[in-house]
Amino acid sequence: MQTGAFRELLAADVAIDIGVWTKEQAAAALARYSETRSGSVLDAMDPADRARVEEAMAEIVAGADGDVRAAVARRVVTRELPASMGPAASHAISAAGTRLSAPLRPLERDRYLGFMPLGEGGMGVVYLALDSELNRRVAFKMIRSGTTRDPMADESGPVSEDVIARFVHEAVVTGGLEHPGIVPVYEMGLTPSGLPYYTMRLVRGERTLHDGISEARTFEDRLALLEAFLKICDAVDYAHSRGVIHRDLKPANVALGQFGEVVVLDWGLAKMQSRPDLTGSRWQSRLSNLREETDLKT
Repeated sequence: MQTGAFRELLAADVAIDIGVWTKEQAAAALARYSETRSGSVLDAMDPADRARVEEAMAEIVAGADGDVRAAVARRVVTRELPASMGPAASHAISAAGTRLSAPLRPLERDRYLGFMPLGEGGMGVVYLALDSELNRRVAFKMIRSGTTRDPMADESGPVSEDVIARFVHEAVVTGGLEHPGIVPVYEMGLTPSGLPYYTMRLVRGERTLHDGISEARTFEDRLALLEAFLKICDAVDYAHSRGVIHRDLKPANVALGQFGEVVVLDWGLAKMQSRPDLTGSRWQSRLSNLREETDLKT
């Protein structure tokens, strides 16, 4: 998709954001532009509205160092807009890293059965569950909320918007990486209590590279882990080619499967090129607050 098309998409999305157009009006304007490839969607606005949209666009593009594609990639775009530009546009926008504003669907109560805890981390807890539709076992991950440990509970403890945003970010990043060394995400939605969840492939017989290193007693044992290390390099190389940096790569975050699988896990701290850095921004804010509270000069 050409840079001009990204600019038109941004104009339509901004018009929705600031109340100049409805979703339907913006989609119709983009459809006309896609058919004729002449003029601009801005031509359909009155001068005052056009000026408002152009001003907002200029600020957004400036925040992306003047790169229109990067500006669009950082947004959560109204999902009706790419569809109005044709199938190729939808794929191009996805390849650029842009998220669409698709609402998370509520989880049907009988979809997953037999929840058994597998482990938990800083913000999430993982269960073994049975997918009743496809009759397969999956790893079911949801946000950890206070003392709530039942994925089907109707209520949960308080969870900050920051945690929810980072959890969804993790699911989106992982789901966008299609490689044998990266666990595939099957779906994402909302539990009955309204907390986000996502499901992914269960790595059978799972132990971590940390376990493997700890169990290695001889040179031959350690040498046997070299193949796993090379597979990790392949997975990370692929992620880097997609503009994703893991930032928490360690033996405990690498699963070794029963049948030779080597899977890099836990992409919650990952940074995506041309996307806001949620984790980095959070720590910068905490550091600024600490400096103010303690009068640090460094």
